[in-house]
Amino acid sequence: MVERRQELQIEVPSRTRDAPRLGRVGLIAAIGFVVGVAWPRLAGLQLVPTAPAEPQASAPGPSASREAGVAPPSPAPLKSPPPKPSPSVRLEIGAPQVTSCRDRSRPVRRRCDPVDFDKIARSRIEALSECEAASAAKGLFSVGFALDFEKNRITEIQSGKSTDFPQSTTDALLGCARKAFESASLSGIDHERQTYTVFYLIKFSPPASAQGDEAVSASGRATVTWEVALIRSAPKEGDILAHVLSGTRVVVTGRQGDWYRVKYDSKGSEGWVFKSAIGL
Repeated sequence: MVERRQELQIEVPSRTRDAPRLGRVGLIAAIGFVVGVAWPRLAGLQLVPTAPAEPQASAPGPSASREAGVAPPSPAPLKSPPPKPSPSVRLEIGAPQVTSCRDRSRPVRRRCDPVDFDKIARSRIEALSECEAASAAKGLFSVGFALDFEKNRITEIQSGKSTDFPQSTTDALLGCARKAFESASLSGIDHERQTYTVFYLIKFSPPASAQGDEAVSASGRATVTWEVALIRSAPKEGDILAHVLSGTRVVVTGRQGDWYRVKYDSKGSEGWVFKSAIGL
């Protein structure tokens, strides 16, 4: 039995049939773009993170300023009050001494109750250190107060016998005292009598910083060599006490720098004179 073999046929496509269909490929790509890109935006979906927004500028705090190398603004400095000038003299105020008291219809009494005048007087007396006349004052100043409780005021301020200042300095200090006490009231002070006289003894001396310039003791005699020598109450700028003529003999009692304390008259009055005026 004879088998028949079927012949193999090969078909070769033509060039027109084998060319790709680009129109169809473009259509598929367009559909893919719409599905992959446009659709999430239309649906409100965010497939990738967005860039962070730039923060708004704000004033840097102290720590941020230090990190950036910029010093924070410093607050305006507070103005301190000017220092109070130190007094030109020191005052040593003694205890008050009641020297007399009386009632209107009775004589002066020898024994008086200790009226407490000190509580209104001491602070006012301390203010004498700022008196212009006190700047060159050195010595004792005795000051008395006449108290009238019926009139509720101080009726008189006077100097006492223990004062060793020249009269011009004494008068100036009394003027300062009267001004300091012009508004003083005697209200609230216990008392048994109607009027009192109270004295204070005050010692004027240089402040502690000027103690090195204090006078030292000296003794001897000298003769005025200038035509006229000026005798002052204190060295340099003290009040002029006297004009002493050439040839006058003086007794030296002390020295302070280039100034000498001398007794210049028969009464024993003392003052300061420049060294060359007496040939020293």
